[in-house]
Amino acid sequence: MEQGHIADALVFELSKVEEPAIRERVVSHLPNIDEKLADRVAAGLGMTGKIQPAKAAVEPRRLELRTAHFCYTKWGGCKLRTAVATFGGIPTGGLCFQ
Repeated sequence: MEQGHIADALVFELSKVEEPAIRERVVSHLPNIDEKLADRVAAGLGMTGKIQPAKAAVEPRRLELRTAHFCYTKWGGCKLRTAVATFGGIPTGGLCFQ
């Protein structure tokens, strides 16, 4: 349902763009998000043929959970162990577990 609203909104807004090349560039990013969304928007704009996905401007990075260190603490009578999550080598948060 939400995707239908998004597709309809994109078709509505992109139909107001006068330059076809700009519409095509915007639509070319949609297959990177969802093929069905891209097809629906392209059909709504009257575009025919297979949509060639645009190359990502920045390579996607994966979230990696690494155990940088364990920290033992007592809380509520339980001994907890904390692991540090990193994203691209930068600590971003921790997880507590028994």
